[in-house]
Amino acid sequence: MPRFSVIVPAYQVQEYLEECLDSVLSQSFDDFELIAVDDCSPDACGELIDEYASRDPRVRPLHLPENIGPGHARNHGTGHARGDYLLFLDGDDTLAPGALQSVSDRLKETDSPDVLVFDHVRTFWTGESESNRFAGELHEEGPASFTLADRPGLLRVPMVAWNKAYSREFVERHGFAFPSGSYEDTPWTYAVLMSAASLATLDEVCVRHRHRRRGTTLATASLQHFDLFDQYGRVFAFLDSRPQLAGWRPVVYRRMLDHFGTVLARPGRLPRGSRAEFFRRARAHCRQYRTLDAASARARGRLPAHRRRSTVRGAAGTSPAAGTSPAEGSRTTPQVPAGALPAPSDQHSPTVAPTDSATTPADTTSTATASTSAGPTSTSADTAAASARTTTDQTAATPTALPDAARPGRLFRAARTARGPRTSRAAARTVPGTAAGDAAALRAGAAADAALRAQGLLGDPASPAPFGSPGAPAVPRFAAPSPRTRLRHALVRFGGHRTYRALTAGQAARRAATRRALAVLRTLRAAVLRLHYRVQLRLPVREDQAVFAAYGDRGYSCNPAAIEAKVRELAPHVRTAWIAAPAHQHTVPLGTRRLRPGSAAYWSTLARAKYLVNNGDFDHRLVKRRGQVFLQTRHGTPLKWMGLDLQDRPAAGTDFGELLANTDKWDYLLSSNRHSSLVWGRAYPSDYATLDLGYPRNDVLQNATAQDVARIRESLRLPEGTTAVLYAPTHRDYRRTQRLTLDLERLARSLGPRHVILTRAHYTANGPLYRPGSHSSARIVDVSEHHSIESLCLAADALVTDYSSLMFDYANLDRPIVLHIDDWEAYEAARGTYFDIRSFPPGAIARNDDELIDIFRTGHWRGSRSAQLRAAFRARFCPYDDGRAAERVVRRVFLGQTEDLPRFVPLEDRTPAPAPGPAHDDAHDGAVFPHQQAVSELLPAELR
Repeated sequence: MPRFSVIVPAYQVQEYLEECLDSVLSQSFDDFELIAVDDCSPDACGELIDEYASRDPRVRPLHLPENIGPGHARNHGTGHARGDYLLFLDGDDTLAPGALQSVSDRLKETDSPDVLVFDHVRTFWTGESESNRFAGELHEEGPASFTLADRPGLLRVPMVAWNKAYSREFVERHGFAFPSGSYEDTPWTYAVLMSAASLATLDEVCVRHRHRRRGTTLATASLQHFDLFDQYGRVFAFLDSRPQLAGWRPVVYRRMLDHFGTVLARPGRLPRGSRAEFFRRARAHCRQYRTLDAASARARGRLPAHRRRSTVRGAAGTSPAAGTSPAEGSRTTPQVPAGALPAPSDQHSPTVAPTDSATTPADTTSTATASTSAGPTSTSADTAAASARTTTDQTAATPTALPDAARPGRLFRAARTARGPRTSRAAARTVPGTAAGDAAALRAGAAADAALRAQGLLGDPASPAPFGSPGAPAVPRFAAPSPRTRLRHALVRFGGHRTYRALTAGQAARRAATRRALAVLRTLRAAVLRLHYRVQLRLPVREDQAVFAAYGDRGYSCNPAAIEAKVRELAPHVRTAWIAAPAHQHTVPLGTRRLRPGSAAYWSTLARAKYLVNNGDFDHRLVKRRGQVFLQTRHGTPLKWMGLDLQDRPAAGTDFGELLANTDKWDYLLSSNRHSSLVWGRAYPSDYATLDLGYPRNDVLQNATAQDVARIRESLRLPEGTTAVLYAPTHRDYRRTQRLTLDLERLARSLGPRHVILTRAHYTANGPLYRPGSHSSARIVDVSEHHSIESLCLAADALVTDYSSLMFDYANLDRPIVLHIDDWEAYEAARGTYFDIRSFPPGAIARNDDELIDIFRTGHWRGSRSAQLRAAFRARFCPYDDGRAAERVVRRVFLGQTEDLPRFVPLEDRTPAPAPGPAHDDAHDGAVFPHQQAVSELLPAELR
């Protein structure tokens, strides 16, 4: 019997189904079965499923004779499942690499709970991705397993089926099944979470949920959104069938109001002319299922003591439906047998075409708007508790409530007057509608119960079961929602669609007016700054001022940083300033003036500073004045094509007119080797002078001591005696998203416990290169936010890269370099390279993950053959980086010296910073590994 049954319903997802199935079949954990359900799809989904089943015995194909929708397709797959745990995956979604292994490990750690909730990320057709905004609720602190009453904040996590693993025995015992219609995940998720005796969380992204441009319920205006009413009817019917869960009625009621409001607020969901009908249906639903928690009822003055007692008795099933007001208690509510989801009530559903899981996912955005709602926060154990705690509750919280009538004027006045003073940081821990606030209220309620019990006002705590356990009638108290939420809830309850539309139009008009006002202010500010800059351009140039920047104002780093530090040492009469965005201001030394891009001081300095130093380009509006000196340092030896050489490479997306205009402003261009000088002169043609003086940023690689290396490693928390491998790939022009191709988890496992992998994203990447999960290897550390790549090079025993210019700098350390090149043809076609790095590499080359692991396992990464290749590489590309490049640049540019500059130290006389790792084992040094043989044959005879 397999550990997992992964159930994938498929309907009109042929474009994405292969990627979905591959993401499951390629998992490192292979004890699973993949049940692919063809929901009578009119496209090629059925054929694709059969093709995969013929190739892999783990795939079990199921073909339905007619389209029955995603919910019933999942039920059909569940009926054929044999795994210990069930996972549902939509046909256009994918599992993250290593997801099943992480889920399996977490299930073992938490003693096989009924339900495990894990994280997800949304991916859009634009290539962008969005993290789950409620991922904080999935923390793994506290008990390994718990009930929903212990952590009600889990109801904020999107109410979908595909972000959980379910015990099959638990599902079969309770008879859970998906209903028909859209939003089918809603009744399933509520029932499962509330019934589970043990829940657990996994704080790791396991599913990549795709948001297609077309073809989903959320992006389609149709009557399918009216299915939401029937689905919540099923939820309340389920609660009525289980009196012990009656305390959750107020929770569901608030979530229902939030969900209705979400559908109304999102444009393009409801067809034209259907909004009023949606309001009428919502009002009827609210009247039928309206439920007040004790605190809200007291705040409204609607629940005197004798009626509060009736409410508690109703929860136990001895009076009208739990949580309803007396006037509503006479209404009959559908009942279902205990232990099963309510049967679908399709006679009240609008007529819609059958759909599949890809076209009707659960409304994952509804939880986002539910952030102001609260979960259960306390319990009343019996009838006496509800009466005795009245005074305590009134003094503990006095929420402002909306008036009973729905007149717009009273609603607006309530919203205005309900705003209280700003809360302090301590008070923020109990903000209503947050998980922390719910937990705090729960603790407060428990303390009040204890105090009343000590006075004899509450019964024996052993007689009733605590809230959330079987047979526990309870009416939880809730923190009051925000005024805005109460107003929206009131409009939905009373069916005020005209008022709602008026408020929505007013908000849109206010937002538009705000945008116009801000645009006018920005235009006015830009005009003032332009005038200010023109005035500054007419003032004299300051001979004693220099301004620096690097990587598009990303902070103090690279060649400009090394030059700035040397200027303060050798030319103290020059005042230095550094341009950095607000997020990077902290990286600038205290002795250097900090400039914010776009400020008045920024434009003044650009207009009047004599020296301009950058490794990229300043603002294109910069006017280069007579008397100013522009030093362009660049930031690496070019392997990939640059500048005008990219004219026939459209993937680069370069504005060549602007490129030449910026190039004409340069006075000096820095170079670190002969190869760079030749390339720069052709790629950036202009009248500047090329300075073959070396890269100042690499001085530290020659001058650092063993103590410096140890200090850096300690700051990175690298264990003593471990081998640190720095993985730093470059940017791909042919990819919109910079996805990771190297399986870092597998590499870490293969290298063993005495290795640590440091991952560094390209500076243009948006976010880290590696996002660790709770079960990711602790030996993979993302250092993308570290401000100094030179420090990381000093800390690393070896470098793994692809086409990054970092290899040319790292070679100065004379430490092993391994190239991981798995897309050479694609990279060469999209960007182009000045030479074939495979014919002149700095070390071993791997064409895939297997070869990379083999290189490290056999020791070839630091063998004699790799050392020979690295020596030839250093001789060609590191002739000037001897540790005194910054001094030569400062003396040449800032002090005007053209003679008596420091002489270059030959390679054989240099002493790079010592390697930090343990002593090398040279047992494999003489070996020549098979996949490197072809490389050695391509080398010139003198290098063989």
